[in-house]
Amino acid sequence: MSIDLKIVVFISNVNPHLSGSEFESAIVAEMYKQLQYLDIDASVYHLRTSDGREVDLLIETPQGYYAFEIKMSSNYNHTDNRHLRNLEEILDKPLLHSFVLSQDTKPNQTNSAITAVHAADFLTSIIT
Repeated sequence: MSIDLKIVVFISNVNPHLSGSEFESAIVAEMYKQLQYLDIDASVYHLRTSDGREVDLLIETPQGYYAFEIKMSSNYNHTDNRHLRNLEEILDKPLLHSFVLSQDTKPNQTNSAITAVHAADFLTSIIT
């Protein structure tokens, strides 16, 4: 399987008129498609808590969760991961790792549990 090249172009060359929610939807749709194609035992969720915490994508596997914050920004900011911090406190399984996917081309390991990476780079790495 290869990633949909239209999605890579779309993500890499974001239209300035594109909304953040459209960018997020494209990323989530591609990740869902890849999980299905690779036949990975996983469930996909969007998390919003009563106190306002929101996680754009939560992937549940038998081993635990992967959490994603998706930003259209070309510059990663440490506040981009605020909803990912201490997320394990409200989950019923271990939080395996968290990611901030954005347009920033410089990878950033904010701590051992959160990695910021370019969205297209992340998507292409799933299948290699």
